Amino acid sequence: MPFEIIDSNSRVAEVRLICDDCGKFIGSRVMLKSQVEAIRKKRVICHNCKETRNGNKPES
Repeated sequence: MPFEIIDSNSRVAEVRLICDDCGKFIGSRVMLKSQVEAIRKKRVICHNCKETRNGNKPES
């Protein structure tokens, strides 16, 4: 699960984004409920995991 809903109402939700690969907290944002449903179907990956996948060494 790439995110966790912190709070919501009928139109918007505050979402905590979590990396699918390592489970690291990425950040939080307020977005429309329709955007939350769209992100539910996508993988969310942090910067370090993206760098590792591309063969680059992640920054410390």
